Amino acid sequence: MSHVAEVKMKVLDLDALSAACDAIGLQFKAGQRTYKWFGRWMNDYSGNRAAVTRGHDPKNFGKCDHAIEVRNNPSAYGIGLVPALDGIGYDMLYDNWQQGHGLEEVAGSNLDRLNNEYQAQVGTRALARENALAVEREETADYIVVRGLYAD
Repeated sequence: MSHVAEVKMKVLDLDALSAACDAIGLQFKAGQRTYKWFGRWMNDYSGNRAAVTRGHDPKNFGKCDHAIEVRNNPSAYGIGLVPALDGIGYDMLYDNWQQGHGLEEVAGSNLDRLNNEYQAQVGTRALARENALAVEREETADYIVVRGLYAD
């Protein structure tokens, strides 16, 4: 079965994404032009998260500009970063059949864990650019909060 989904996550900072991947056990593959998925579009998934419903052409499933893989799990499906349909940054596509054969175990359901870590990395980098003296990080099961500490 092929269930290629688009993740509700816009990627604008590849360095932050790479750091997020490292933090949770994924590997960012800059310039890798394919990602692992079922391998053939079966026209059997059309939910609101389906990449085809969102406007992505199934002829391009499995192709990407950059890829993400699960470390030490060659059976797991991957994530493809494709040029965003709105022309800004990248959209993320992955085959969520059977939770991506181990992908969601690491990246979270609907890739929520990856999304949260990416947002935290983006925030941490923004605080560093603002010359924060230190960054506090608070993690819960649902989100990550980063706060900058500044001199008075």
